[in-house]
Amino acid sequence: MNDQQFHRQFVCQRNESLNSIDYTLINFYLFLLTTKLVVHCGVSKMTDNLKIETKAFGNEYTNPDVNGCVPKCDTKVVDEQKCKCITTEINVKKVCEKVSQCCKNGNIKLDAQPSTNAGRYLCEYIYFASLNQNCRRTVFIHVPELSEQCSAADIAAAIKCSIEAILEEMCISAQNENSEKSALRM
Repeated sequence: MNDQQFHRQFVCQRNESLNSIDYTLINFYLFLLTTKLVVHCGVSKMTDNLKIETKAFGNEYTNPDVNGCVPKCDTKVVDEQKCKCITTEINVKKVCEKVSQCCKNGNIKLDAQPSTNAGRYLCEYIYFASLNQNCRRTVFIHVPELSEQCSAADIAAAIKCSIEAILEEMCISAQNENSEKSALRM
């Protein structure tokens, strides 16, 4: 899949309904098999900075989509325990510390904080579905709305810094895993 096909298939889907999201996710899972990192982004009116989500819940969604549907966790696909909550294995706390350092150094304008509430809406539903596929390489970032104080360039720079920090943390985690495996073999 080339960049243009990816953009058309995943980025341009803006209809906020479960049916369109479910259809997109099915195609997305095939793409996920060859991807090193999946970063979902959503806009939140509740933040002035980046919120990097640490977990997603598979139940108790409160807000309906544009068609009046509310997501429900399918226990045929996800075991009942996982329906409650799935946590990303990416070290979000460390990622936020690195993004905050970029902000303090003046490289970016937006700070980042870990969040445990992705909103019990479509953002959380998408995040939960992706974490269920692979929680080792999936993350969700909520960004603020565009404003006079927060431009698209500010948000893009903060997301770029976040992705760099995530990839660095994933490398550190993989190195630690390899070291532990080597130590066990001895």
